[in-house]
Parts: sequence; C-alpha cells; structure tokens
Amino acid sequence: MMLINIKYVIHFVNNAENCRFCRSLGNIMYYILMLNVSTMAGNPFMNFFWQSLVELPGYFVGNYLSEKLGRRWMNSGTFLIMALAHIPIILMINQPNLSWVITCMIVLIKLGVTVSGYAGYLQAMETFPTCVRQTGCALGSLAASIVGTLGPYIILLGNTTDKRYAYGITALTTLLGAITTSFLPETMNQKLPETLADAAVFGKDQKFWALYQKSNIPFDEAGIPLKTKEKPDMSS
Repeated sequence: MMLINIKYVIHFVNNAENCRFCRSLGNIMYYILMLNVSTMAGNPFMNFFWQSLVELPGYFVGNYLSEKLGRRWMNSGTFLIMALAHIPIILMINQPNLSWVITCMIVLIKLGVTVSGYAGYLQAMETFPTCVRQTGCALGSLAASIVGTLGPYIILLGNTTDKRYAYGITALTTLLGAITTSFLPETMNQKLPETLADAAVFGKDQKFWALYQKSNIPFDEAGIPLKTKEKPDMSS
C-alpha cells in the first residue's frame, strides 16, 4: 500500500478546509445582504427585487468568467471587487441624498456574491476527489449554513450602534475571501483528482502568480483529450 507523505496530506486538508471557509464567507455575505434590505434607504420591496433580480445574470457571468479566467483568480478578483465596493458605502451611508449610490453598490456586491458562490461550488466539486466529492461538498454546505447564522447578529450590531460597523465587517469578510481563495488550486484544464492520493498532490506544482496554469491533460495531434487506458475486464 502506497504511503502518502504527511506534507501532501496537509496540502489536501488545507484545500478542503479552504473550500469550506471560502463558501462560508460567501454564504454569510448572502444572508447579510438579503436580511438587511429593510434597513436600507428607499423602498424595501424594490431593494429586495433588485438584489434578487441580479442573481440570474450573476450565474451567467460566473460561468463565462470561470471558463475565461479560471476559477481561482475569478473568485479571488470577485471578492476583491466586493471589498472595494464597500468603500463608498462606508463613506456615504449617513448621507440620505446619496442613498441611490449605496443601493447600486449593494446590488453590485450581491452580483459578486452570486458569481463567487458559483465559483465556490465549482471549485469544491473539482477539488475534492471522486471518492469523497459528495461528502466534501455536503460538509461545505453545512459549514456555510452554520456560519450564515451570524448574519442577523451583524445586522443587529449595525442597527443598534452604527450602520458602518456592519458594512465594515462585511468589507473585511470580502477582503479575507480575496486572500484565501487565491490559495486554492486552479482546476480549469487540469486533470481532476479521482483518489485521495491524487487529491494529496493536486495543485502542488502550480505557480501562485500565474494567471493561466499549464494544462496537465494529454492531447493528441488534433487537440482532442486522450482517453485513459481502460482496464481489462477480469470477469470473464
């Protein structure tokens, strides 16, 4: 039986925990934005409508960017854009005449939450090996739901003290997400792990600052992916 070096085991565990952590950050952002519509300026029904409407194009944007830029930098860049969008919110939150700017920035952040959520699910499915993919994704959803229960308390903090506190926390959350997602391995055009041994070394040879990772999938002269050699049927 092949023994896996302990550092590769740690590498796989770090990837798994990083996936769960990043999905948890996106989940708590989702709940905070949706539950905070009643405290925003303007019509609460329209605030809820715009935040809900922007989810549909968010999935198409996430699908397009994940195929063009890759999963890792697209997810990290989306979190960074969300963090930057908090700057005008924190500066203008107490100016009623600029409430439309706040609404636009919040809708932009909600779009980013949808895009990053799409990338998070995609990265989780492609990072976990086949043998534990369902379990790993389920545990990620469970962890994200548990962390999401903190959302109402963050909103309560902003309502009872200063609204800027709540948005300051979400700004730090998205900034943390931009950092942590950058350490996940790129899965686009990569041979995905099928066993725990594959997952233990998946992404170890990738360069951190590379925008596009070199594909490790073998292709023939026509550019068609080569099929793995089928195992002989031992039943006969």
